Amino acid sequence: MFIMGTTSLSIGPGARNHAAASRSADCRKLQSGKLTAEIIRISQNAIKGGSFRKILADRAKCSLRTIDAWISRESPMGLEHVFNVLDGPDGVACLEAFWEQVPEHVRDRFLERQILERELREAEEKIRRVRRQSEDLQITMDLKRR
Repeated sequence: MFIMGTTSLSIGPGARNHAAASRSADCRKLQSGKLTAEIIRISQNAIKGGSFRKILADRAKCSLRTIDAWISRESPMGLEHVFNVLDGPDGVACLEAFWEQVPEHVRDRFLERQILERELREAEEKIRRVRRQSEDLQITMDLKRR
């Protein structure tokens, strides 16, 4: 009985971790699906002349069959294809669609980091400016002594 209890305890956390990983994978798949659908929508609105599928396949550097799978929601876009589309003329709108799929807490952390990095750059520039002023003042004082 003790062995069974130990076994069930050792399986339990793994089962919870597997379930959490499975939910996380489902969440990522859903987000990827939303991103794919949004990029398809943006691309359909942006690509007016010619064959939408051909132009998008050309931009994403993939086959027409892959485009058809995205349109029918059979599969989400791969990251390589997303990057290829982002490099195209509608890249900013697609990047905004990608940004919307990033969880809010991650976006907040990213923005906080950007703010801190900007403040650090500004502080470093201020230090350089004060050092230059100090050196200029020192040179002026040395010249006045002579």
